[in-house]
Amino acid sequence: MKQSKNIGLFYGIAGLAVGAYFGALPILQHLNSGLLTGQQAGVQSATVAIIVGVSAAIMGVVYHRSRYNT
Repeated sequence: MKQSKNIGLFYGIAGLAVGAYFGALPILQHLNSGLLTGQQAGVQSATVAIIVGVSAAIMGVVYHRSRYNT
C-alpha cells in the first residue's frame, strides 16, 4: 500500500510540474512577443503560482493524512 501511495505522490508532483510549465509557457511567449506588458505577465504568473502552490499544499495534506489511514 505504501508503494502505491508513493507512486501516486510522484505522479501528482509530475503532473503539477507539467501543469506549471504549460501554464507559464504561454505567459512567457506573449511577453516575449510584446502582446503582454510586464505588469500583466506578473499578475498572470502570480495567479499560476498561487494555483500551483495551493495544489501542492492540498497534495501534501492528503498524502500526510493518508499515511495514518493504513
